[in-house]
Amino acid sequence: MGQDRTIEQFLHDMRDTADGVARLVADTDRETFMSSPTGSWAIERGIIQLGEIASQLRARHGDCVETHPELDPPGMRSARNIVVHGYATIDRARIWQIAVEKVPAVGVAADSLLLARP
Repeated sequence: MGQDRTIEQFLHDMRDTADGVARLVADTDRETFMSSPTGSWAIERGIIQLGEIASQLRARHGDCVETHPELDPPGMRSARNIVVHGYATIDRARIWQIAVEKVPAVGVAADSLLLARP
């Protein structure tokens, strides 16, 4: 992601990625997620992407994240780091929890901010 990306570009990416994860979650249930690597990998990838977008947004437009912490909820970037860097075994139950409890709020927050921008 280039340094010249606008807040709006980050918010669009965040909203679209959160919507994609939400669609994946809607098409499965926790038991299937826990037993199916294919489904869990797609959701994990969405969470990695959201964590990266949040990191880049914080680095380039930190004031936006400070004003709207719901764009970078606790646990999302750390989940990204665990998955990407292999700091520990991936806790699929934790990934499911983030996908169900935190990702939808990120998408709503990003969408609300986009609608509020001139």
